[in-house]
Amino acid sequence: MSPSLSPILIPDIEPSYTLGSILQRHFSSSVHVKGIYPLKGHLHSISRLVLSNGVHLLLKCSPGPTTPLLRREQLLLETEARAHSILEQQETPYIPSFLHYGLHGGPLGSAFLVRHYINGATMQELESALTMQERDDLNRALGSLAREIGQNFSSSFGSLDQVACGSGKQSWREAFVTLLEGILRDSEDAFVHLPYAEIRN
Repeated sequence: MSPSLSPILIPDIEPSYTLGSILQRHFSSSVHVKGIYPLKGHLHSISRLVLSNGVHLLLKCSPGPTTPLLRREQLLLETEARAHSILEQQETPYIPSFLHYGLHGGPLGSAFLVRHYINGATMQELESALTMQERDDLNRALGSLAREIGQNFSSSFGSLDQVACGSGKQSWREAFVTLLEGILRDSEDAFVHLPYAEIRN
């Protein structure tokens, strides 16, 4: 039987931590950040950190307080930290090692996540150079990984955060209605004109 997802604790979560203190918990006291390289094109502020010992880390921070977020986006970092924790405990291959999730400490005091950085190219970058056999092999490997990740289950339905906090729904129908309600409220907040009463009914 596969392990249940509820409850899910993040092992290295602290309400407030500096990057320096996080490094000291995982590396020797002499290790420091040698370079910071922002990665653009993401909702979150993401940077590749190069440490003095040659290790590369990924620092991901919540957007600033002036960035409007959809309801499902507000807990993306915490959800990612929970997912990393689950997959690491099960020793799922190809998953970057998770170091820390903090509620404060990123830019403007925002939540942040630190994990190991994985070098490589995206599928989009590789696609034109791959042979048909290489694409098939890669698709099989991805399918196998997806199947392994999919072995996780819970007795309740909903987002990973809801399930982890014990507020998952008893049926997919209830969970779907909750997800849809969040989307409708986001639309109302943005003053999008839709027949909300009819949709809800």
